[in-house]
Amino acid sequence: MALTLSTPQYAMVGNPVVATMQNTDAAQVVYLEVACGDIAFSDSYTLAGLLHVNVAELLQTAVTSIPQPVAGTEVLKVVRTNPIATITLKNSQGAVVATKTCTLLWGGYGEDLLAERNTTSGALVESMLLGSAPFMTARTTGSAITMCQAELQPLYFITAAGEEASVEITNSRGEKQTYAADAGPSRLFALDMRLLVNLATMYLKIKLRTCTVHVSITQTPVTTQQRIATFLNSYGVYERMLLTGQGQHISTLAESEEGGNISRFNTATQLFERQSQPRAVTDSITLYAGYKSREDLALINALVMSRHILLDGRQVLCKATELIPFTDTDTREPREVELPFEYAVTRYHHTPR
Repeated sequence: MALTLSTPQYAMVGNPVVATMQNTDAAQVVYLEVACGDIAFSDSYTLAGLLHVNVAELLQTAVTSIPQPVAGTEVLKVVRTNPIATITLKNSQGAVVATKTCTLLWGGYGEDLLAERNTTSGALVESMLLGSAPFMTARTTGSAITMCQAELQPLYFITAAGEEASVEITNSRGEKQTYAADAGPSRLFALDMRLLVNLATMYLKIKLRTCTVHVSITQTPVTTQQRIATFLNSYGVYERMLLTGQGQHISTLAESEEGGNISRFNTATQLFERQSQPRAVTDSITLYAGYKSREDLALINALVMSRHILLDGRQVLCKATELIPFTDTDTREPREVELPFEYAVTRYHHTPR
């Protein structure tokens, strides 16, 4: 009786995590078990031929996005050990036929990218481990990263099980420094750019695994309007973006509901007087972020799609109705960007400022 099981070695839980079972003999009842931390799932299937089971939804609570980075003193820091799911196939008698493990990461790759490359998120994670795009950032898919000083945040990368984390930094003066961590399980690391960069080192060459990444640090523009947007990207880590354009604030007062006024009895006049119910105020801001390069537009689209955005420390919802389109045939001229945000907190009281 030939029963087989295949699973990805790595997976983003925001994308499908598929366990593939195959039976080349007569149909039979089989059991699929999934375990990771406190998660324990078991189900039975009548298997005849090939069957694909997406277990991503089961595993999404096993891994979370990381918290916002805080100031620290470690240049290279272990953020966490990546959780591992165990997936087991049993035959109709309950005997174990095969057991596979899958290392889990939060977030997901764009479904359009997976379709375009005809691949899976697990395959892209493996390519990341091989160094094709080592850092989990929406700023680039290649080996060049540009950010201004106000945008400095840790850069995150993962290691495979049994792999050392070794980072060699070369600054603009040619000075080298190496940071390393011993081999261990698959882990998420943070390389804290805030501790590496000062005015004298506006360029860094980062050697990681088998690839080299070039990081250019520009001076923060001197403008009267500066806002920092901190947002969770699709890889489950936070990035910062400087927005330097003008902002237009609007406070919208909610319409009174039908029958929203209530009556109050005035004992002095013996009259009933109408009294308003509290009305909600929604604060919004539209930022005219100025002209942005093609590379900036990719980062802005990541911000627009983020599920958690902070604007100058306050949580906001991005109300953009479409992504900023661009194609390979577009010119590389900067494009003007307008970003509408709505503050997450609804006001029912007003305090003068």
